[in-house]
Amino acid sequence: MGISKAMYSQGYCLTKGCKDYNQGTFLSGIEPTYICHRCNEVGRVKFEKHWPTRYDSLEFNQVRLEFAYWAPDDTFKNLFVVTDENRDKACNVWNIQTPNVKTEKIANKIATDALGFLQRGDRSIFEPNIIIRNSEIILDFDVPWPRLREDLDRLASTLGGSRLCVEHKKT
Repeated sequence: MGISKAMYSQGYCLTKGCKDYNQGTFLSGIEPTYICHRCNEVGRVKFEKHWPTRYDSLEFNQVRLEFAYWAPDDTFKNLFVVTDENRDKACNVWNIQTPNVKTEKIANKIATDALGFLQRGDRSIFEPNIIIRNSEIILDFDVPWPRLREDLDRLASTLGGSRLCVEHKKT
């Protein structure tokens, strides 16, 4: 799991008679406005947001993920909460709002992965516009060997007891 500074968003058509009404269109850049390609009307852009409840603690015991965005009302229809019951109840909570998730199954995966990452205590999560990504670690082979070695060690510890490592050890 890694941290990404990229902003992800969806554009939504709000014209009721349009075939693309309330259908999300993935926007990979930071687009301030969205214009429906069918009806040429200005719609709504909704960005993915992540933030802690408090900025004074790296002890997280819960992730709250709002998903199933409904553009006409500008609301999220569902909430998925993952809690680590082994942690103190006074711990911090990480909040996520994402228009990119539609199902509870995907919300469960993202929230569970996010909680696992947050419990490692990386201070960089408090930087502005932080987006937690659950499946990417970028290796730059052009950096000096000591830095690459650190990145490789971090990757090895992240993979830990994953199925990929367990299967590789068998062969």
